[in-house]
Amino acid sequence: MTAKVQYRKFQPLKNVQLALKHLTSMVDNKVDNLPYWLVYPNAKPAFAEHSRTDDMDTPASWYEAIVSAQQMLGTDDGKEVKDSLRRHLMNSWGEQGLRFHEPYPWNSANGSIFHDHCSFHDMAYVLSALNRMIANNPDDKEASRRAAKLVRGMRKLAIHRKSYADWITDRSLTELVYEFPNDVYFKDRGFDLATYSGRGNQVIFNGAVLLPLVQRYDATGDEVALDLAIGLANYLLGTSRYFNYKMEFFGHVHSTVWVASGLVRLGRLLKEQ
Repeated sequence: MTAKVQYRKFQPLKNVQLALKHLTSMVDNKVDNLPYWLVYPNAKPAFAEHSRTDDMDTPASWYEAIVSAQQMLGTDDGKEVKDSLRRHLMNSWGEQGLRFHEPYPWNSANGSIFHDHCSFHDMAYVLSALNRMIANNPDDKEASRRAAKLVRGMRKLAIHRKSYADWITDRSLTELVYEFPNDVYFKDRGFDLATYSGRGNQVIFNGAVLLPLVQRYDATGDEVALDLAIGLANYLLGTSRYFNYKMEFFGHVHSTVWVASGLVRLGRLLKEQ
């Protein structure tokens, strides 16, 4: 005899309410509601602490999450934290158009380099949040200016590959191909090839910028965003040699899904497979 399995009814709005509660309470009000990314619920007592990502990925993704939750629930709850996250995102921009880390104690202790760099994976989160700000308020001049400079800053830092030397002879590339030479960029010295994130899957991590680039072009007609997206997509699918013969890829799950979403949206936009 098989026991009958009891499932709880899925209540999406209830889940969204719980998510919004977490997003607006797991923050440090001593640092203008900076999120805690590292949480240890099973410790006794449970605790949270700050890490590098609190000032980069998290304010951007949590900003988008709070906006989405507010729209789904038809509420303004969480506005204070949302506004704090925006303030964090508008700080620490460099001349290159990229956003860098704030020199918080946990980022700069013991000679840490965290406060002095950004990664292109980080910039995917940041550009995505800026896209959301502009979508909600097309007259948001600050977000528009930051997004435009970020796209152009990344395009300037990308290498335009024009030819390659294979086993037989030199060959010219007939399609647009852009590649970032590293996954980390330093505010004071640019690309330092002796230092990288160490997370692996560099092609996929850097490729995460594809989706927000395509979204920006789709929403604003930014031709530089489209140009960079096409070049990065061609590199990712071709000369990076990251895919196997069946065009399968692997790696960090949510980055991989993010890249796939960007490729699908770009393909639909260009009417290409």
